[in-house]
Amino acid sequence: MKSLVLFFLLCLSFWSTAQSRLYGSVIAGTYQMGDMKALQRDIRDGYIREGIPVKSVTSFSASLQGELGYEIRLRKITLGGFVNYAMTEGRIAYADYSGAMAATQQLKRVALGVKFMRDLGHHLHLYGKLGVCKTFLDIKSETNFSTGHSYGNGYSFDAVGATFEPGVEWEHDVKRFTFFAQAGYEINVNGKTKYDDNIYLENSNNEAIHVNWSGVRVAIGTAFWLRKRD
Repeated sequence: MKSLVLFFLLCLSFWSTAQSRLYGSVIAGTYQMGDMKALQRDIRDGYIREGIPVKSVTSFSASLQGELGYEIRLRKITLGGFVNYAMTEGRIAYADYSGAMAATQQLKRVALGVKFMRDLGHHLHLYGKLGVCKTFLDIKSETNFSTGHSYGNGYSFDAVGATFEPGVEWEHDVKRFTFFAQAGYEINVNGKTKYDDNIYLENSNNEAIHVNWSGVRVAIGTAFWLRKRD
């Protein structure tokens, strides 16, 4: 009983010295997306075999992510949680006097996780993020004729995965605000890209297609301390 009370008092002491903050950041990232790019090439080649000379307009290029989080700082250690939203797409298209067509692979991801930081001094922190994520893939095609007629179709898939990102954060305090910049590398692993429990995407070799968000991450953001700092 005495040990339990001592532990409680110790936790209360740490909590009394802890400071918490809310933060938001904008993140630019590159994505590997090897399977998605290969699928885009297969779709493009299928149209070309039918005599439609489509070209790739976008191929899962770097795009912006958004992240919101809450952190508690205990001396040189910071612990917290975050929610992250990311999106990108691959798109092929063609247009001439008779009309236009386009086929897109729209990708969106939501990630939830925990964040750990260690103060290195000189406004630098070493951080690590670990989370789970769900990816949503919409494959759509649309054809519009100059006569005014149009048709299209689409299929929706999803995948569940995990993400880990180590990196470095630099901070600068201005009263109750902190402005920060981050640089890191995200390692992402996803399961099969499923249409339902029994159907999933495959390539021409009958291999499962996976979405891979792995890549370099750079970010800028701001945090607000919930109480005035000492």
